[in-house]
Amino acid sequence: MRRAKSGEGYIDDPQLFRPVMASGIIANNVQVTFATFAGGATAGLLSVFMLVMNGVSMGSVVGLYASKGILRLLVAFVAPHGVLELFAICVAGGAAFLVAAGMLIPGDRTRRRALVENGRSKASSRRSHGGRSRESSP
Repeated sequence: MRRAKSGEGYIDDPQLFRPVMASGIIANNVQVTFATFAGGATAGLLSVFMLVMNGVSMGSVVGLYASKGILRLLVAFVAPHGVLELFAICVAGGAAFLVAAGMLIPGDRTRRRALVENGRSKASSRRSHGGRSRESSP
């Protein structure tokens, strides 16, 4: 607490070790992103778990830092890169739910066809239809 309140940071992180720490953080976020996407194969259950746990973890840390009066340190650390990494995790969750939807609610299609169409149509419909889905096209 003394270090944080005096503006020295909240951990002693020598300049030499910062690339190693950054690599570890990035590797963890990539693993979470892949696990969140792969969770679509579990009918979305693992994806829901990963997204909820990520939210609980981030919320807990934000709450702790805010209660100690040092939230600015966390924001200064997370804001520059966390926005992109957290966005990637959310996109992976959305893709996982498309996989789960293809498995659970294929409609009149086979599950294989639903999986393929969900993957292709959702990725390409925004580009090829000016931001509108095929269903809303005239």
